This record gives sequence, structure tokens and C-alpha cells, in this order.
Amino acid sequence: MDPRARIPAAALIGLQFTTACEPDDDPIVGTWAATRIGEQELPIDVMEEGSRVLLEYELRIGADLDGYYWVHQELGGGGYMYYADYSYDLAVTASVAGEYLLEFRRTDGPGVGEEPGGTALNCALIGDQLDCSDLKRPGESIQWRRKG
Repeated sequence: MDPRARIPAAALIGLQFTTACEPDDDPIVGTWAATRIGEQELPIDVMEEGSRVLLEYELRIGADLDGYYWVHQELGGGGYMYYADYSYDLAVTASVAGEYLLEFRRTDGPGVGEEPGGTALNCALIGDQLDCSDLKRPGESIQWRRKG
């Protein structure tokens, strides 16, 4: 064997520990529940005079910074109930530390009155809270809190 082809023992030991030294997941990874859109606290869950309104939002972001955005609605009254679940594909782009761009594309096509291009949020991560502003609707904000 050619002595120049030998791999030093220290290098082999270093290779053995590289998987243990991989960086942790990005801090945005996880499941998030919307707590406020503009001035409206979420989730909305109101039951009055035989009518019900329930509205909740969730983000689930994986280690690859892809995931989904989910909207759940229940509306009812007068003996009728309307249930709707909408899901959007989600792509997250990290910029400077703690700031992210979240881009949504509805998985079942645009809904009534929705733009086909999806929407985008500019977000800042502060502890377990994600504060976002809607890039397509200036002045509209949404706050998220980590679930679990």
C-alpha cells in the first residue's frame, strides 16, 4: 500500500463524530397557531343564540423549511353547519437572524376572490412568537405562537 494513501486515525475519529455535530434545526421549525390577525384575537370560537363561528389557523414548518398553512372554519345556525378546511403549501426563506419570508400557495387552487399567486408574509421570530406583516396587503399583520 502506498503510504501517501493512508488516512490518519485522528481524521477517522473526526468523521465518526460529524453527525453529532450537525447544526440544530432552524428556530422557526415547528407547529404554530395564529393568535391575532390585526386587532382580532384568534382562534375565534363564538356560540350565540344557536349560531356558531369557529376560525383557526396553523403553520407547520419542517426542517427543510417547507410545510403547510392550514385554515379551519365552522359556521352554523338555523340547523345548518358549514365546515371548510383550506391548506396552502408553505416555503420559508431565512434572511438575517430571526427574520423570514413565508410564501403560501393554495394546494387546491385559488378560492373565490383569491389571487392565484398566493400570498407572502415578512416575519420576525421573537422567542416563541412570530410577528408577521402581509406583503400583499400593507398594514395587515398576523401573530403566531408556537404550539406545544
